[in-house]
Amino acid sequence: MKKWTDSEILEFFKTMPNGERLRRCRLGNPTVSELVHFVKDNGRSWLRDSTMEIGIGVIQACNRSARFRVLGYGSYLWSACQPVNGMFFDEHFLDNVRQDYLDSEGKVEKIVFPICSALHWFAVCISFTEQCFWYAEGFNRKDPPSELASLLNRFLEVKLHIHTTPWKCVRWTAPIQEDSHSCGPIALSVIERWYSKRDIEQWGQRTPHKNRLRYVRLAMQFHMGLDNTVEAKEGEGKQEQLRETTEEEGSTTTEEVSTFLLPSLT
Repeated sequence: MKKWTDSEILEFFKTMPNGERLRRCRLGNPTVSELVHFVKDNGRSWLRDSTMEIGIGVIQACNRSARFRVLGYGSYLWSACQPVNGMFFDEHFLDNVRQDYLDSEGKVEKIVFPICSALHWFAVCISFTEQCFWYAEGFNRKDPPSELASLLNRFLEVKLHIHTTPWKCVRWTAPIQEDSHSCGPIALSVIERWYSKRDIEQWGQRTPHKNRLRYVRLAMQFHMGLDNTVEAKEGEGKQEQLRETTEEEGSTTTEEVSTFLLPSLT
């Protein structure tokens, strides 16, 4: 199959209707227009809920062999866990999570999702193997919501029927955030690590920008049915690393993509 270049993928992106749904990104059923938030303001925009869901959808598509081992959701899982009149805010949504858990036939090791607290993104993991709640964020010093452990323990007991000593929150070391807008890409990189079990690549000043562009590229490749350009071959047991650089000859930078996309997608 032909290997598509960045420019060809992005040219196709530009011609797509804003309201067209992205295939293979099932979380939130996002539209093409949501992709622009990865690269808006020259890659310095704060990522929205729907944009984070695209990133998680891409991670899931690149780690298909982990679909029973790791269950991934958007930030709405946290909203659904909020208490309302003695019940969960969205019982139906959490019932669907429970069904996903049961369908895995005991293979689930983790449930992962991002949460936003005080305009700052956290990656959260319910670890069944470690029996704790991992959380990670870019400053490596901010605390998650104070009710994180209590609400997740209630979710485990009521929805998954796991009755045990309450699990505790444990900080997971994340790449260091050096600006005010990269908390989203860092949370996605941690979630990617929980899916793939690969070490997070060395984090530098350009890494957040590179990752933003990478998610746009991969989302478009999956939408266009170009799975073999980003996924490992069946049976090899290796997941394709999401490490496409913007420094290679002929590649497109985040700034160029932002200039290229915004006139037609805003």
